[in-house]
Amino acid sequence: MDVRTLLNAKGNGIFTVRPDESIESAVKVLRRHNIGAAIVCAKFGETLGIISERDVIRGLAEHGAAILKREVHELMTYRTISCLPTCDIRSAMEKMMNNNIRHLPVVDENGNLEGMVSMRDLNRTQVELMEAEAAVLKDVATVSQAARVMR
Repeated sequence: MDVRTLLNAKGNGIFTVRPDESIESAVKVLRRHNIGAAIVCAKFGETLGIISERDVIRGLAEHGAAILKREVHELMTYRTISCLPTCDIRSAMEKMMNNNIRHLPVVDENGNLEGMVSMRDLNRTQVELMEAEAAVLKDVATVSQAARVMR
């Protein structure tokens, strides 16, 4: 299964914040949509980076509650790692594990943002695929056993 199929199944709502918004505003976006990260975009949609719960926690640890009044660009991660929509689930998981990240923007060949997947999304999909495969194998075994009995 590829990431595009996963996005189509889960919905590819893209939640963004601007770099000049306050951290407090970004936190409200994360909470309102029950997400762990949002894409940081310029006025004209250019992807600049990502702001995650981890970024906010680090900011709180370093600066205290005052960080909530500062701007997103002060905490965001600028170097984002992304994948193509045609990337398979396993490759996306490996990319996330190898780079120690939990959110992966999905960007097409032209640089257009198509959505974002989380490690949770990928894990859930992997489990669902394994369960479906196990069910098929169980059905095959049952049919095979029934055929042997009928001989």
